[in-house]
Amino acid sequence: MAKSKNGDRLDSNNKSLGAWSARLEECFKEDEVPDGWATIRDIADSTGVSVDTIRKRVEGMVLKGEAAKQNFNVDTKTGVKQVSHYKLN
Repeated sequence: MAKSKNGDRLDSNNKSLGAWSARLEECFKEDEVPDGWATIRDIADSTGVSVDTIRKRVEGMVLKGEAAKQNFNVDTKTGVKQVSHYKLN
């Protein structure tokens, strides 16, 4: 049976597809979140203040340089995703 044009193209791209696989694997790898970093939800739960209020206040602190913001890959209910974490300066 003769190969189709698509079959030939896929065979010639196997090496590049392997590169894609390796790169995407890095995207789905969980980061270890260092001590001192917390999510908006973590801060809201610990203070008893709503998530929306905490988000506004913490983002304001980031703009003023009072807090730092960094994204970490964490396992959520829907998979590994980048989640913003905050730390007091």
